[in-house]
Amino acid sequence: MAANPALAAQFAAQQQAMMAQQARAMVAAQAAGRPGAPTASKSAHGAMKSAAAVAGPAAAGVVRAVEAVPAKKSGPGRKRKAMDQRLPDRGDLLIPDSPLFTQLQDAERRVDMLISRKKHELQEMYASFRRGPPGTAQAAGSARRKLRVYIRSEHLHQQNAADAAEAPSWVLTISGRLIGKDKAADAAAEEGGHGHHHKHAFTHYVRRLAVQLDPGLYPGESGRLVWDKALHDREQRDSIQLRRLGSRPCEATITLELDHQPVQYRLSSALAGALALRGLHSMPFVMQMLWGYIKAKQLYEPSDKGSVCVRCDERLRPLFGTDSVELGKMAEALKQHLTLPEPVKLQYTIKPDGSAAPHPDCYDFEVEVPLSTELPPYALKAGAGREVEGLDLALDGVLTRLAEHRRRRTYLLAFAQNPADFVQALVAAQGRELRLAASKEGEAYELMATGDVFRERWVDDCVMNHLARKQQHAVAQQAAALAEQQHAVLTSQHQQAAALAAAAVQQQAAAAALAAQQQAASAATGGAAGAPAAPSAISLQQQAAAQQALQHRLQQQQQAMGQPPRTGTGS
Repeated sequence: MAANPALAAQFAAQQQAMMAQQARAMVAAQAAGRPGAPTASKSAHGAMKSAAAVAGPAAAGVVRAVEAVPAKKSGPGRKRKAMDQRLPDRGDLLIPDSPLFTQLQDAERRVDMLISRKKHELQEMYASFRRGPPGTAQAAGSARRKLRVYIRSEHLHQQNAADAAEAPSWVLTISGRLIGKDKAADAAAEEGGHGHHHKHAFTHYVRRLAVQLDPGLYPGESGRLVWDKALHDREQRDSIQLRRLGSRPCEATITLELDHQPVQYRLSSALAGALALRGLHSMPFVMQMLWGYIKAKQLYEPSDKGSVCVRCDERLRPLFGTDSVELGKMAEALKQHLTLPEPVKLQYTIKPDGSAAPHPDCYDFEVEVPLSTELPPYALKAGAGREVEGLDLALDGVLTRLAEHRRRRTYLLAFAQNPADFVQALVAAQGRELRLAASKEGEAYELMATGDVFRERWVDDCVMNHLARKQQHAVAQQAAALAEQQHAVLTSQHQQAAALAAAAVQQQAAAAALAAQQQAASAATGGAAGAPAAPSAISLQQQAAAQQALQHRLQQQQQAMGQPPRTGTGS
């Protein structure tokens, strides 16, 4: 059986590249459209009903106790699903006999490029209508919203705990959602339409969340929960849950660190008083407000060095410590007036008695949400959008099935040509994928100790077929070697017989020549006709005996070679 490890290695590399491409597409789709700028101040409110639905827990996190609820899916009017609508670059590998397919590929790329460019121009034009003048919060294309955080606890099996089938327990749930003055966006989101802001889950606005329970009731790691966005960036959750067994009240300290994008800073008293700002703000926003103040007061003028110089009035002089400053150096000078905010700490008491689902405690935080660059609803509804989406889905399904059949054919072809090398290459590729996934997720994957897949019937059939082919190949090689050996023996025997026959012919010719010489000598001496010629008679008898001995030797050799003996005597 001819081995082909190159084909097996080629398939393994192709499969690894396909899996890596799918992983990159998933990461890009989930990381797209990230809003920024959570900000500032907390304000305690009274008890309110939770707007976040509580679903079944799902394990996640560095600590085993972290459980989260997946985000809800919107209705049928949700945004079109992002997918790779590009056709494969090497279409000739899939459909080698269709030149029209290649032409359609080129036309499709040109049309997509034209539509994307026009759509981007329309988005920029639509976004420019909604932005504010320079020096305002809307100038950078963002709006301030409130992030309301809900903290609530529920208890289970607390009544008659001694007789209950399950141990008493409680669940601490931390969730949140955006609220604010943009009622049109909220109504559009509830109806499944397109709002003015991106809709994200609660964990999108959180960088790190830690819960510390009373060490006297839950010591060690059992009393601590940590959710870190760096390890769960791909998992968007509407809430985070902590489950524990117990029936006694417990104090919980919740440390919340918001994920401000761009980075938010706390302003010094001098900078906050000069710009009349409170809370946390980003560096671009501070520069926008500062430039608005400078432009309104007409404090800028060109300098001799070719740059713009800003005159400092009574408000700006304490900030920069000079009478004038270059516009390009203002950002560096403002860094000493900006400090990073500290994480927010919230106290909550978990009460296993009373109502099974009490009202939650609420805290509000200001965040900056970027204005969406989506097209207006009337532009999205225009045209045959649904028909195009259906055709895109159908085309994507056809290409997926075609690629799957091609991959399966390559798989089976490589396995049929060389099962051993193919399995080794496939196992090596899977090992590389596991190591790559472990390095990305921060978790150690453990390989299966038993290989149940190799106990199925198809493995026995493959092994038997492989051994049978190997045995047939060995038998064929032995038969070929034996035939070659027999042919060599027969050739040697034929060569020996030919040599003996040539020697016999030479001896017969020599005997005939000797007899002719003796007869000529007798005729020359002129002996009497009746006198006997004794010497000649003796010589002829010796020649006859020699011929008989030679023929007897030839007959023995022919019998040894399996040929019939020759009958006849020499003269």
